[in-house]
Amino acid sequence: MIHSLEPAIGFCCVQLPSATGYTYTLTTLLGKFLDEAEQRFGERDRSYTPLGIEFCGNTPMVWYPCNRRHASIMLTDSARTDPAQAIFQLAHEVVHLLAPTGRYETVVFEEGLATLFSNEMAEKHGSLMRADRPDYLDAADLVRRFLTQYPDGVRAIRAQQPSFNKFTLDIVCRICPEIPKWLAEAMCLPFRASQ
Repeated sequence: MIHSLEPAIGFCCVQLPSATGYTYTLTTLLGKFLDEAEQRFGERDRSYTPLGIEFCGNTPMVWYPCNRRHASIMLTDSARTDPAQAIFQLAHEVVHLLAPTGRYETVVFEEGLATLFSNEMAEKHGSLMRADRPDYLDAADLVRRFLTQYPDGVRAIRAQQPSFNKFTLDIVCRICPEIPKWLAEAMCLPFRASQ
């Protein structure tokens, strides 16, 4: 049974005047963002099936219903009526679809990458939303430093170890040997969100 019948923005499209397609919806943006993330950061783990987008609560996340290797992007209740917020949250959560774990633990590397990606995609798609929490900004700064030195480093590491949660100091330093050890170590730590 469906719990809520309240409307949500971002799910209705309009045919383009040229009749060659339709305007974007959150569903099509999910596909566009996932394609962009895969091109830049490596293929997603196809053993998980992305189900779509839902709205609930105050914390956006990827959740794993029924323990069946399904992954659903859950955006916040407030994003239901705020397209800018929905786009920003969606772009962030898409990075987590690259290497789902069935759990809610992540590492600094993954959260930093998701933060950078969401800031970029939000700007590209007309959203003025930006990450503003210090914990996410700190993670993004570490990953930005890494990407400055190794622009294709995420793809290279994920080609050897697809799961962000299994990144180790040894793996990062072996694949990206010029990276400062302190930076590699900091990015491989578990991410701890402040409240």
